[in-house]
Amino acid sequence: MADREIPYLSAKGSWRGDNLADKINVHIVCDPSNCDLYQADVMSLGGGAFLSLYNTTFRITKVDAQSVVAEPNLPELCIRQTLTFDRVAKAVTIERTKINREDACSVVQDETLRLFLGEPLR
Repeated sequence: MADREIPYLSAKGSWRGDNLADKINVHIVCDPSNCDLYQADVMSLGGGAFLSLYNTTFRITKVDAQSVVAEPNLPELCIRQTLTFDRVAKAVTIERTKINREDACSVVQDETLRLFLGEPLR
């Protein structure tokens, strides 16, 4: 993506990290200006399993030989997310930081959440 000869960047797998309660399968597709993130979570609530689907668009804010960094197109009330493609390590991470301490955001954990993309979970 640093040179315009690369039309897109794509990654898929499952988020991995210390604070995950559920499996989160992910597919990310980027063009030269945006990354679209699609997630499917299987959650256990009240004894049953539920499928949760989520997607958001990230605007690419930095491109160089080492990395591609993107942030959500629309600001969020409680959190700031940063999506990073490490081109050298061939790794994808997302970092979620709480930015608002008001009551409406009390359900969001105070600690920064860092997840990395691993092999898909089945």
